[in-house]
Formats: sequence, structure tokens, C-alpha cells
Amino acid sequence: MPIWYHTRMNILAALLAASLPLQAAEPAPETAPPAQVQAPKTDDSLAPEKAPPAAAEACCPCPAKEDELTGCSQHLQEMAQAYKDGYEKMQAWAKQASGWVVSLQQKEEELKAKIQENEAAITKLKFSKTKASQAKLKELQAQTQDLWKELHDIEKKSAAVCATIAKGTRQQVKDIAEALGKRFELVQDKLHQ
Repeated sequence: MPIWYHTRMNILAALLAASLPLQAAEPAPETAPPAQVQAPKTDDSLAPEKAPPAAAEACCPCPAKEDELTGCSQHLQEMAQAYKDGYEKMQAWAKQASGWVVSLQQKEEELKAKIQENEAAITKLKFSKTKASQAKLKELQAQTQDLWKELHDIEKKSAAVCATIAKGTRQQVKDIAEALGKRFELVQDKLHQ
């Protein structure tokens, strides 16, 4: 497979991983504190001498904080930030695209509801033989035809918007992959120094 395919798959995997919520460790259930028991007094002359803190760090240095990267791995933080930036860019694009789709869907739902309402009224009027009912029937049928045309136009617009979103998403992924590639080149140079 071409290299660009693997790059895109890595980007998509990273975006997916970033969007999943982290599992937080459940806090331990609180228990009542044990009754305070006084320890027997001991003779301090028998206690071993305590080492000063500086001497303890010299013999056993504490590990770095979990969030802190050390050595050459600290440059990987730049890559992590690039993935976060890509994720945020894709989220912003998704929200923008959703706004376009939502307005069309709302209009489509309104038209469908109005068509159903008109169809129900038309069915009732078909059973009435009065001239006023027949005039209202013709009016509602003409109005319903116009609503159907408008609904078909909305469906065409929805298809066009979805095609635009697909094209825009393709470009977003390409831009994110390019930015990640550039950032990787910079980080890779730092890792080899």
C-alpha cells in the first residue's frame, strides 16, 4: 500500500483515540477511620538514624512525573500537540458541517409535516360533496404539489451539501496529514541530535 495510506490511517486512529473518553479510576469507597490506637513509647536511642532527604535522592533518584517527558522523548510532546491540533481542527470542521446539515434537516421535517397535514385534510374533503369543500380540496392539492416540489429541492440540496462535506473532509484530512508530516520531520531531526 502507498505510504500516504498508512499516514492517513495513523491520523484517523489518533483522532479516534483522542475522541474516546479516558477511563478514570474509581475512587476507593470511604471507610470509617480506625480507632486511634496509641503506639507504645519507644526509646529513641534504639531507633535507626534517619537519612537526610538529599542523601536519599542521591542514592535513589525519584522517577520523573508521569506527565513529564525526559531526555529525547520530550520532543515527542510536539508530535502529541500536533495530533491534538489536528483533532481540534477536525472537530471544528465537523461542527461547521453539522450546522449546514441541521438547517436543511429542519426545513425537510417541516415540509414533511405540512404535507402530511395537507394529505389528511384532502382525504377528509374527498368525502364531502359541497362546493366549498371541493374548492378547498383543489386549493390544498395545489399547495401540496408545491410542497412536494420544495421537498425534492431540499433533498437535492442535501445531497449537494453532503458532497461538499465529503470533499471538504478529504481536504481537511490532507491538510492535517501534511501538518503532521512537517512536524514529524522537525521532531525527527531533534531526536537524532
